[in-house]
Amino acid sequence: MCTPSNNTSSLEPAQLLRLVLDTIPQCVFWKDVNSKYLGCNQLFADTAGLDSPDRITGLTDFDLPWTDEQAQFYQLCDQRVMSRDEPETGIVESQTNANGELTWLETSKVPLRDSSGNVIGVLGSFHDITKIKEAEQSLQRDNDLLEKRVKDRTKELSHMAQHDSLTGLANREFFMHQLDQVVHSGKPFALLFIDLDRFKSFNDSLGHGAGDKLLVQVSKVLKWVVRGTDIVGRFGGDEFTILLQDIRTIDEVNQVSDCIQAELGKKIVVGEFEHVVSASIGFVTDLEHEYQSASDVLRDADIAMYEAKRAGKACHRMFSNEMLENISEKIALEQRLRNGLGNGEIFTVYQPILDLASGKLRGFEALVRWLCSERGLVSPAEFLPLAEEAGLIVEVGEQVVRQSCKQLQIWKELHPGLDISVSVNFSASQLLCDGCLDFLDATLAVHRLEPCDINIEITESMILDEHRAVESVLTTLSKRGHKLMLDDFGTGYSSLSYLHRYPIDTLKIDRSFVQAVESDRNSQAIVKTMVGLANFLEMEVIAEGVETGVQEKCLIEMGCAKMQGYRYAKPMSAANASDYLSRYQPQQQSKVKETIC
Repeated sequence: MCTPSNNTSSLEPAQLLRLVLDTIPQCVFWKDVNSKYLGCNQLFADTAGLDSPDRITGLTDFDLPWTDEQAQFYQLCDQRVMSRDEPETGIVESQTNANGELTWLETSKVPLRDSSGNVIGVLGSFHDITKIKEAEQSLQRDNDLLEKRVKDRTKELSHMAQHDSLTGLANREFFMHQLDQVVHSGKPFALLFIDLDRFKSFNDSLGHGAGDKLLVQVSKVLKWVVRGTDIVGRFGGDEFTILLQDIRTIDEVNQVSDCIQAELGKKIVVGEFEHVVSASIGFVTDLEHEYQSASDVLRDADIAMYEAKRAGKACHRMFSNEMLENISEKIALEQRLRNGLGNGEIFTVYQPILDLASGKLRGFEALVRWLCSERGLVSPAEFLPLAEEAGLIVEVGEQVVRQSCKQLQIWKELHPGLDISVSVNFSASQLLCDGCLDFLDATLAVHRLEPCDINIEITESMILDEHRAVESVLTTLSKRGHKLMLDDFGTGYSSLSYLHRYPIDTLKIDRSFVQAVESDRNSQAIVKTMVGLANFLEMEVIAEGVETGVQEKCLIEMGCAKMQGYRYAKPMSAANASDYLSRYQPQQQSKVKETIC
């Protein structure tokens, strides 16, 4: 420990001042009005690379190790302090020391006055804050990096919130926001609503992974077709939208739609397989700023897309007001159908199926009808697609099953030993709904019927669209004892390729071939091939829509003796079918045989 001393009394004032200056833990200096150094302490001299503070006298900042820019900055600061006659403190500035190292200083300067108060120079001091500055700079770099990460993440989250995660296309919310802006801009535009055809079948066949890959490929096609100013969106599933901006003519939209169909029609590679894709496209154009709402634009494009679906798919349709009127009528009709299902307006008619070879009545096909309280009799061609779209087809189908089972029970009780069955048409929605098999079993049990009493009729299109899911249900039905009939045979795209996969018992030749068989040689050859195929596969074959004796004769000559059509009877009410059944048993058999002879 140091002991205080009283030896300072022996020092001269100049020596004492030098001792004080050299003891201060800061660099101290003073200059004249021309920024020439008048003196400094030892610490400053060391920083400047001088042997002694005495060496500083008469030098300027340009004579010292710091750079010219630093020297100029120091002198400007000197002149400012002297001219304003005000001190400046906390000046942060850089300095290159005698070792060539860049340091940071915190400097204070005050005007230097004589005894009369005149400014004769500047007195200054500084200390090294390099470590503090470096820490600040490090912190700033960290802050900048953090800020950049936050901005990048915010941008990423914003993109995720606005874009579909699978395809990278605009999602529904972002697309609708963009559409809304364009609608209110007053600029001409067009909106395309695109729905892939038979995508569900593709997804069910190859799995959702392959389906996702196909959607990604389709999104690339759509982005390639349009311009950079256009916006492509995905609304979910296999639904896509395109906003075409600055459209001047309808022909431009037609050209884009045609291009989309052409590009999708090329083979798209998914995994190891190539696939040809088609789409139904509906579009809306607004060249005169007629729309005021983005939701109205989307609604009308969606309506047009469904028109394309109904037109046969793989095509495009432009929205018209007539479509909207039709939709309004459909909505009203749908409500009437809902009411009709609860009011007993749905009923079943029966058309007989005959075996002309044996003279037996094989049974009836149950056909659904709707007697609307407001419109009268509504065609099945009109209300069945509506029931499918509205999710009512299962309820409609169940009513037909109940009525058919009840009627068959009545017939069997009236005619003991009666050997007939009733064929009921099932939609894919009905077969695939939860509880279908349980419902069918319960209904049969209520009416004391066996599975062989109710035949299940399905269409080729059902197999094509839902084949994987339907296959399991059909196999179960067959094992339980139901006979399976393939309706409208010959109208599908891949009829023959599916016959060996499903437990089909009967092929029903579509009426379009039957009605042409008497005059068209191609139809004759097709029907003959169908009959031969059915025989080879040990299936029964029934000709639908037989209307004339010539058709009947041709079919018999081709080996098809089981028939159904207006030549024998139109679809009848349950009461009339009961009368027909009573007349037919058993005396009618001889007349049928005479017809064959």
